[in-house]
Amino acid sequence: MDMAGYHRKSTLIDTKFTEYLWSIIFAAMAMSANVIVDGIIVGNLLGADALAAVNIAGPVPMLVSVLSIVIGLGGATSIAIQKGRREPALANRIYTVCLTVAAFLMVAFFLAGQLFFTDIMGLFSLQNGELYAAVASFLQPILLGLPLMVITAVMQFLISADGFPRLVMRGAILNSATNLCMDVIYIKVFGMGIEGAAWATVTGFVVGLVFLAWFYWRRNPKYNRTLELCQISLPDFSCLSTVFRLGIITALMQFFLFLQQFCMNNLVLQQFGAMGMVALAVCLNCRMLIFIVINGASNSMGPILGMLLGERDRQGVRFLLRQTFRFILAAGIGIFLLLECAPGIILTLYGITDVQTAALGVRALRIFVLAIPLMGITTVMTQYYQIIRELPLAVVLGCTEGFLGVVPVAYLLASSFGRDTLWLSFFVAEVLALLVLFLGSRYIAHRAQGRKKGIFLLQETEADRTVYEATARNAVLDAVQVSQAIIESMRQSGIEEKQCGMIGVAVEEMLMEMKLQNARNCDVDLIVRQSGEHIVLAFRDNGAACNYLEAGQAEDKMAVSGIALLKRIATEVRYDYVMGFNCMRVVI
Repeated sequence: MDMAGYHRKSTLIDTKFTEYLWSIIFAAMAMSANVIVDGIIVGNLLGADALAAVNIAGPVPMLVSVLSIVIGLGGATSIAIQKGRREPALANRIYTVCLTVAAFLMVAFFLAGQLFFTDIMGLFSLQNGELYAAVASFLQPILLGLPLMVITAVMQFLISADGFPRLVMRGAILNSATNLCMDVIYIKVFGMGIEGAAWATVTGFVVGLVFLAWFYWRRNPKYNRTLELCQISLPDFSCLSTVFRLGIITALMQFFLFLQQFCMNNLVLQQFGAMGMVALAVCLNCRMLIFIVINGASNSMGPILGMLLGERDRQGVRFLLRQTFRFILAAGIGIFLLLECAPGIILTLYGITDVQTAALGVRALRIFVLAIPLMGITTVMTQYYQIIRELPLAVVLGCTEGFLGVVPVAYLLASSFGRDTLWLSFFVAEVLALLVLFLGSRYIAHRAQGRKKGIFLLQETEADRTVYEATARNAVLDAVQVSQAIIESMRQSGIEEKQCGMIGVAVEEMLMEMKLQNARNCDVDLIVRQSGEHIVLAFRDNGAACNYLEAGQAEDKMAVSGIALLKRIATEVRYDYVMGFNCMRVVI
């Protein structure tokens, strides 16, 4: 019998990745629009000096977002891993601890912003009295709104981990739309100037946070969330070590970007003055376009990757990473071509009409965009390495791309080859990061003596190895043929005949059960894994939510006999609904 049609496909993972991707990208676009819209409106309504002030103040909320990413992304990934391991109680504790810590950070950031405002302003080393006043006017409302930004960011990560990326997207779009409308009202109607742009940003976060809180915590059948707040004690906060480990590298990358922007602000001010700050602001805002894609892809990947690693689905991990890379490379090349071909149009959007400033902006942008096709590869791999606990490599990658490959190189190029070459430092940083990625992964694979291979560094031992995997349909014909294919594959792997027969029966009965209980045909990922003395069967389908273990209550006698037989031959049979998938685990 020809079994060529039964092999593992990436259908389920690609579909789930796409669902998360576009929701998170639209959410990221909406949130980034807060910055981009401020820049465009401020540049057109208030002038280039006001645009420079917004860019100078930008590192402050960027720095604050570091801890939000640690708690939010680290918590979301940790929750996904526990869901993959079928530990819902532990996932709920992590969820509750993360929200508790976020609430504490809200209070801490509010007090710090009010008590140390003068000290924060002193960090910018501003000499221009008008520029100082503009930065202060913009920064004061932003500091008042920082607590709202913290809790909103953490909630977005956690809600996505619970399987509701579209809800996060709607909240972010509402946030951005509110900011856009209030920008015009505060600046144009009320004449509040640059302070109005800041208050518009804060108002947007208020509206977005209220939306998320209302729709997520209300009892709505549409939102069948699995995460629940639970009672916690002091020992439960020990999970923060895992959360911190999973989120710290991404947060460090944000911190490196903060240092990068802070140092580049000073260097550009020294070399070009306020005119150079306008050009840098446009470049960094354009970088935000590719960062929307990068962050969308990496944040979409994180929860799904956590689930796959928790299930020890190595082939699924490969599928997911390849899909992520294909997307970010295509998007990077597209954005590069757009910006390289039309830099003047981009500058016009920001209201830059001065001839000298426009000429500098065009030169800077044409050089800067060389880095864009490479951006994202290192970011995605850095997040991946921290999840699989290759922390030293993740730290080196993040530091190289975020700071060491940009700032020292920029100073070196400006002093040696002229000030215009400092824009090339962003491209050099990406090349250096890719070199570190290649050499670092090769070194780790060599040290592992064959247990880890390639840049993904996935590990599989004889005590825990995949025997067979395929994608089928929940159809009668597929149930019979896949069962026979598994029996043959297990025989070839040296598994005893009796166990091969029992597993063949288990697979056939489970696929038949899926057909009986789920009306529509859907894709089913089947993985047979040897784990010590046991054989583990993992089924995952994208059909309507259905607990197949409740088939004993059905009227169909075939369903009853199928599940009963499966339970007799298995030591463990378990159903979970994880991130929109029906997941069955059978241990024989």
